[in-house]
Formats: sequence, structure tokens, C-alpha cells
Amino acid sequence: MYNYKYFRDSIPEWKRKKDPLIARFFYRPISFGISAICANFGINANAISYFSAIIGLISCVFIAMHNNVVNIVGAILINIWLILDCVDGNLARSVKKMPFGEFADGVSSYLLVAFLGIAIGINAYYNGGLLISKFNVLCVICGALVSIFDSVTRLVFQKYKVEELKICSYSANKKVEETSKKRTSLVERIQEAMGIGGWLPMFILVGIIFHFMDLVLIYCFIFYGAFFVLGNIRTIIHVIKETNAQMN
Repeated sequence: MYNYKYFRDSIPEWKRKKDPLIARFFYRPISFGISAICANFGINANAISYFSAIIGLISCVFIAMHNNVVNIVGAILINIWLILDCVDGNLARSVKKMPFGEFADGVSSYLLVAFLGIAIGINAYYNGGLLISKFNVLCVICGALVSIFDSVTRLVFQKYKVEELKICSYSANKKVEETSKKRTSLVERIQEAMGIGGWLPMFILVGIIFHFMDLVLIYCFIFYGAFFVLGNIRTIIHVIKETNAQMN
């Protein structure tokens, strides 16, 4: 029988350090108990990933509706999505790694980020906030750009990783994969801590409750816009360097 302690103790040290503080002390501990229940009922990591994808889509629809109570439910679901994201990782690492596990996890993340920015923009359009008045169409435009910024940055990076693995041997692939999991740059740590895997779900919940979703939108626009520019430039520079190294 799996229990809370089993999953708590099975988290590797590098993963503990990689988790943002709010995940380490709030989302991850909650996920240990849920992981134990899932494992004991034979629910695998891929099933959790696909279920969390549905939760993510529903949360975006709820946040975009013109009803504050429904919006709050949507924001709570975003936080549940992050807990489930921790659960599927726990199950994959400590119970059984499923075929196409990274694909299932990616589906959940990509579907959420594709619509979350748009949902935030629509919410700010309907409700306004501290700095922006209601029914400002710029909110919807900025929300759409947030989704584009995040999605394109992820796609570019994933395409880079796929091409990188193609030119490496199998043994090198394992080394690259292990290194990428255990070593995280300062930029990546900031992105994880301040984005959808860190404080953002809680920020959205508080923003909806206290009616300042315009500030959440502005934050997301600046944050994801910066990573869109800097992240893609960084990836392209890596590609150029690795291309030159391969040619020489």
C-alpha cells in the first residue's frame, strides 16, 4: 500500500530544490496524499495528465465567463490543475513511468497555456480592475498575446530539444536528459517560480477575489512577453553555437 510518507520520501533532492517555494511547501505536500490514493487504486500518471488537461480547459472557460462566482471556481481549478501536475510527476517517478508520459504531461500544459492568457484577458475586459476600466478591448488583445508568447516560446524550445536529441547518440541523449532535469539555470528558475508552475495560479485566484485581474493581465503580458523575446533569443544563440560546434 502506498502512503503519504512513501511519496514524500521518494522525491529526489534535485527535484525538491527545483520546485518553486509555493510548490515545495503547498502544492507538492497536497499532491503526496492524492498520489497515494491514485496509486492504490491503480490510476497511472498518464490518466492524471489527461484528466488535468480537462480541468485546465474547464478552468479557462470559467475564468472567461461574466460571473464572479464562476470565475472563482475557475481560479480554484487552476490551482487544482497544478496539484495534479505534481501528482502525475510523483506517480511517474515513484510508481511507474508510462510510455508517452512526457507527451501526456505536455498535452496538459500546452492546452492550458494556449487558453489561459485569453481567459485572463476576457475576464479583465468584463471586470476591469484597479488601473483599467471595464470593456477595454485592449485587455482581450493583450490576453491573446500572452497565450501566443507562452505557447510559441515553449514550442520553439521543444523543437530545439527534439533536434538536439536527433544529433546525439543514445548514451548522450540520456546524459542530456538527466542534466536538463537536474540542472536549472537562474532564468529557468525564475520562469518556473513566477509562471503557471509557481505563484501565478494563486495570483489569479487572489486577483479574481479582490477584483484586480487587470494587474494580473499586465503582469502576465510583461512576464511572458519578456520570456518570449529573451527565451527565443537564448535558444537561437544555443542553436547557432551547437551548429558551429557540429560543423567544426
